[in-house]
Amino acid sequence: MTGNFGLKDQRLALQWVQRHISAFGGNPNLVTLFGHSAGGISSHLHMLSPSSNGLFHRAMSLSGTAMIVATLPDNPLEQARQLAERLGVADAKTLDTQALATALRAMDANDLLKASDVLKQWYKLPQINYGVVVEQPDAPEPFITEYPITAHQAGRINQVPWLLTTTSRVGEGAFFLMEIYTTPQLLKEFNENFLERFGLMLYLPKGHGKETVQEILEIYGVKEMQLNENTLVDIAGILGDFMFNYPVYVCAASYAEYSKEPVSIYSFEYTSNYTFAALLGGGLVNEELGACHMDDGVHTLKMSTLFPDFPQDSENAKVAKRMTSLLVEFAKNGVLPDDTHLQPCKSEEFKDDEICNYFVMAKLNGAYHEAVEKRVDKRALAMWKKLYL
Repeated sequence: MTGNFGLKDQRLALQWVQRHISAFGGNPNLVTLFGHSAGGISSHLHMLSPSSNGLFHRAMSLSGTAMIVATLPDNPLEQARQLAERLGVADAKTLDTQALATALRAMDANDLLKASDVLKQWYKLPQINYGVVVEQPDAPEPFITEYPITAHQAGRINQVPWLLTTTSRVGEGAFFLMEIYTTPQLLKEFNENFLERFGLMLYLPKGHGKETVQEILEIYGVKEMQLNENTLVDIAGILGDFMFNYPVYVCAASYAEYSKEPVSIYSFEYTSNYTFAALLGGGLVNEELGACHMDDGVHTLKMSTLFPDFPQDSENAKVAKRMTSLLVEFAKNGVLPDDTHLQPCKSEEFKDDEICNYFVMAKLNGAYHEAVEKRVDKRALAMWKKLYL
């Protein structure tokens, strides 16, 4: 059974741009593909899809790469059978895949959406229901026919200038914790089975359970086996590392080693009241959490249904202007502008406690501040590689 239809829709849009954008004054030879979170993952996947080769010429993966294992389901066929069984499809466990697909396509879309709750093990965990699936080479117009991490590591990728980004390591993880942390009943239930439920958040591979979670917590020096005001920052930092930062480091290091095209990194760490952490946490704004997952998106695209527009001449408005100017410059030239003083990554710059120079957008003494850094927290990177590579 084939899949990846959302990604194939994106590919159709890119093909449309190639055919028609010149009629609108656009340049089909200077197309930039970018997105935040799932959009960043999608951008990376198009780099890994042979069928998307030549459809774009720059890529930005903002807080999301194809190395986030949450997007790579262990057994998509079993998922489809579970879904069909929940929807009342007769013989869902034994139907051949053609009949299974036919039965699922006959279902109401809203019923399909609701039925996906069968894939949850507790509340909203695992967070992501579906991901990219490896298709057979003889499938109709396959999007990807090789496990994405394997393809990336081997250099089987559409090489274009690439921008990789994160927000603060704690803020990346806080995105997934704040609703639980600020809802007493959810927090109680989460802590009643903390090791198992935190393991679900980490998308541990089969065969790794509570002992692996304990080992990870030990690496970070976390002694309390629960989520509370003492452990929130540490646990959010672990999630940020495992879900976002480590995939970025590994992606950038390998790409810098084999690619002839530049790869650059920024870290958005600027904090304000315009944050997804407050949206998810009932209005709670905690400076210790840093910039939340997608907060650079708040300063890139207007999200008027979620956040009010920035007051004119406010610091947030100035940060948004700077942010968008950086992305436009990258779209034009494939590197960040000269005034960032940032050079593309080199493979030899990745060391035990460092990566290549990366651009930081943050605060200093309460005001917006920019810097170039290279030090990062890699204390559990070896464990991440052991589990996921």
